[in-house]
Amino acid sequence: MKSHNDDDFEDTRAIQLLPNFKVTSASPAQWLFLLPVQCNSADRDALLAYFASRSYSDATDHQWTYQGKCHRFTFLNTMDSPLARGDLFASSSLGWAIISFRGTVIQNLNNDLTDIDAAQIPCQLNGAPCGNVHSGFFSAFEDLGQFRTRIPRDLDKYKIFVTGHSLGGALAVLYSLDRLTQGQNVDGLVTFGQPRVGDAEFISTFQSYGVDYVRYVKTYGTQQDVVTSLPPGWPDMGERQDVDCTGCGGMFAWGPFNWLTLHSMSGYVDVLRSRSQSAQNCAMQQDMEMMTLSVYDEVQYTLSNVDMGTTLHLQISSPDTVSVCVFVVEDTDYSYTSDRDCGGDGKRLLLPSSNGYEGQETTYRLNDDSYVLVLENHNAYRSAEITWGGQLILPVPSSPSNVKAQVLSSSQVQLRWNRPDDSGYPYEITHYVVEYSGPADGGYYSFNVSVNEVLNDQLTVEGLDTHILYQFTLSAFNSRFYSTPSTTAMAFTHNIPSDDVIRSMQPNVTRTATPTSFRFKASSSTGWIYFSGDKLCTGAFTGKVSLNQTITTISVREKGKYYLCYGGGDAAYDVEFAVQSAVPLLNAGWEDFSTMISKNICYS
Repeated sequence: MKSHNDDDFEDTRAIQLLPNFKVTSASPAQWLFLLPVQCNSADRDALLAYFASRSYSDATDHQWTYQGKCHRFTFLNTMDSPLARGDLFASSSLGWAIISFRGTVIQNLNNDLTDIDAAQIPCQLNGAPCGNVHSGFFSAFEDLGQFRTRIPRDLDKYKIFVTGHSLGGALAVLYSLDRLTQGQNVDGLVTFGQPRVGDAEFISTFQSYGVDYVRYVKTYGTQQDVVTSLPPGWPDMGERQDVDCTGCGGMFAWGPFNWLTLHSMSGYVDVLRSRSQSAQNCAMQQDMEMMTLSVYDEVQYTLSNVDMGTTLHLQISSPDTVSVCVFVVEDTDYSYTSDRDCGGDGKRLLLPSSNGYEGQETTYRLNDDSYVLVLENHNAYRSAEITWGGQLILPVPSSPSNVKAQVLSSSQVQLRWNRPDDSGYPYEITHYVVEYSGPADGGYYSFNVSVNEVLNDQLTVEGLDTHILYQFTLSAFNSRFYSTPSTTAMAFTHNIPSDDVIRSMQPNVTRTATPTSFRFKASSSTGWIYFSGDKLCTGAFTGKVSLNQTITTISVREKGKYYLCYGGGDAAYDVEFAVQSAVPLLNAGWEDFSTMISKNICYS
């Protein structure tokens, strides 16, 4: 008998991150640009959180699903000194090497002394000065000197990712800077509950290398992981990403128990895994393959911890008499019986024994349990040749579609979308996750909103910066799984111009071939005007004329229709000008002429 388990297979899951921002509902309107979605780092960060957590236990090989593919990470070596520990893993299929550093072990007196030794000492790495650093952290880092020389040279072709929790986060920062000062690559640095490492000069040196660096901090209401604010008075490194503390609260909400929960690694793993396509165990994804089963033999595949609503999909071809069934591990004992499919009662028979199958497909919806899939040969005299493949299709919702964004004001953007076609049976959509990038601080933000707070599949994002091109994606959550992000909707925040500031233009000319003087009646004494060849006011910002000027010359270089555009005093882009609907257009008669305008402004 042959057997396999789900470590051999692959998975398909979904993405996400989340703090909180102000959201309101709003009315429909016109929409802006659509572009393909950009990848975010949720999958990567969930994977690195897992390895940061595993640094507290014995190192071994691991498998992990990254963006729908199962990858095995081979443990290569470790350095476990009295002060610190680092582990090295590599995945040839993904082309990644991960270096994870263990955090403080409370029972380890050396670790405790390392954390307490908070004096600032000069930092020098590979002959290059790097400001001042935490004495205890730097001593622990130097204690890993042997480990730093044990990175195989053939990993130069790999992407290098560094991670760590607590003290391990500080060591990850120092190790990354050590590699960078040697001209070696660091493709990503992600830390969890990391304390402060050095002074402003140290941070400036580190940031000069432009490393993709994320610092996660666990929060609960107004509380945060206190370790990330130590030593007091030292500067923080870069922008932080907050993670809700899932285990905080209760009767110890304001005591040391909550402080320990806020600093523990477990919450980081749980939250980031729930918001990504990553999972520790790789679920079934078996490509078509041919196998040979001996006379009256079978092969079993274990499907562990299957989610409610998961669909098992199989395809099989065989010229021989074979059968396929599935059963719940805890409910049914299995033993092969040559004259009965899957040993009789208690199993779900997917394909009964038959004299051959050609491209036969079958599906079966599973419950929240562990299963065994069995393929049996019922030939009495010869082996069976079977070509088969299969996959577990998780109840992941489909993505929201037709996502569009409209600017409502200089600080508001309205999103509108079509709800997912598939909610992921048996679940229903409970929340949407909005992710966006583009703020002036260069950050990446997200928030979640309940479906009960969404009116007509639309909402308004407020508190945005002015004159920023924002990129929005939307994902759906069905209480168990997140969908993949939608396509990207883009919106440039700007001031909304008025189309009735210029109330009239005299004379009421619709066509002219000679220089002409005009009078304008306006409701504002400030702002800009411009004659545009289109209703989008193209070129208005560069060709604008101040409304309070007395005389100016506007050159019209092509014959044709021109529209009078107005923009407020702070208008900085063409989009902040609007055609004045009450004013008739100007029809220029010749190829090249100038109109001298003497503007006698009457304000009302």
